[in-house]
Amino acid sequence: LAVVGTSLYSFTASTISGAKASFTAANNNVFEVSSQEAYGVMYYVDGTNYLKYTGSSDTAATWTATSGTLPSSGANKCKLICLWHGRVVLAGLTGDLQNWFMSKVGDPLNFDYAPATATEADAAAGNNAPAGKMGDIITSLVPYTEEILFFGGDRSIWQMSGDPMAQGRIDLVTDQIGMGWGKCWCMDPAGVLHFWGSKGGVYKVGCCGGEKLQLLSGALTDRFRDLNTSALRIRMTWDTQENGLHLWLTPSTAVATTHYFYDAANGSWWPDVFTNTNHDATAIHQTDGVTPAERYVLMGGRDGFVRYIDLDIKSDDGTAISSSVYLGPIRVGTAFSECILTDLEALMSNNTDATVRYDIYTGRSAEEAYLAVSFMNGNWTAGMSLAERRKVRGRCMWIKLSQSADAKTWGMENIAARLKVLPAAGARALR
Repeated sequence: LAVVGTSLYSFTASTISGAKASFTAANNNVFEVSSQEAYGVMYYVDGTNYLKYTGSSDTAATWTATSGTLPSSGANKCKLICLWHGRVVLAGLTGDLQNWFMSKVGDPLNFDYAPATATEADAAAGNNAPAGKMGDIITSLVPYTEEILFFGGDRSIWQMSGDPMAQGRIDLVTDQIGMGWGKCWCMDPAGVLHFWGSKGGVYKVGCCGGEKLQLLSGALTDRFRDLNTSALRIRMTWDTQENGLHLWLTPSTAVATTHYFYDAANGSWWPDVFTNTNHDATAIHQTDGVTPAERYVLMGGRDGFVRYIDLDIKSDDGTAISSSVYLGPIRVGTAFSECILTDLEALMSNNTDATVRYDIYTGRSAEEAYLAVSFMNGNWTAGMSLAERRKVRGRCMWIKLSQSADAKTWGMENIAARLKVLPAAGARALR
């Protein structure tokens, strides 16, 4: 299922249906639909509409309660939704932003908070449950475990432990950081939660609080904190094929942007830029299944197309992939020592079918070398290269590998360099 523009469609790998339903955007500049599957039915919220889609009958209809009423404030409806403890959970209601609402256990159509015969399975809300409302504006819902629901706030994070109708309670996790808006989080296979912090940056917290809240974005945090997130749709998903985290930073308008991938095996961040802005992800879904063909990260694009990440394809839906990596900074001796690169060899992977360019940058500091023009360059292909014996001198150096031809792939196995340390400039011998 996908929402394209203001219409809901169902699709398979080869076909797409006609529109099943339509949404009315309250603000066309900030139009976003959130969804949650529960008991064979998909439920949709967008702040203006409540809709549902039933797969067994392939029909869509307005989502209305058969007992009680769905939360609203005038024309406003909830914008956030998730499934937790057998309940559909709603929040993000303009006019009541600290409140949360839960359906009856096992019944997304029952929002009766005061039935004639009360049970622990009854619907609940922050304004009528002992746990109470949040102490902050709710920006995100995270069904962490069967017993723990995180409420991301504008400047804090709260934890509901246990069902609210069975003496469940709400506790403050931190008042130093909140969460971004919507589904800006994901969990890895070990149950570690990763999320976008309200002050910028990516954070993680271990299963059931066993691992303290940690900043994951490291050196990129300053870059992330400079982002204007009001103009971005931020999404995360864990890619089991690549064992890492995709961070999608998609602007509200079709302008160039940089997304990021966190490689969990190496603890490193990699920037991703799509030449075609239609490829920027406006919606993300991780599929699963018993065969590799059923395990993909689906990406909804600006143009209404749904694409998927395929590691065997050598282009981005027909657009050439330009790739590069900087290795360094290379420094030997002390911070004031100069060195000479005298020998350079590379072993490229056997499946490399591209001509890979290498550039050497040099300078008196890591920053100066990184910003310098290429001092020397050459090309490598698959297998062991010939030794490069042109000399390069400097205090710091970088090696850049790059390739931009269409439908090509490359890999690096090893690079060996020989460097000679020079005496410190102007050194004197004391007598």
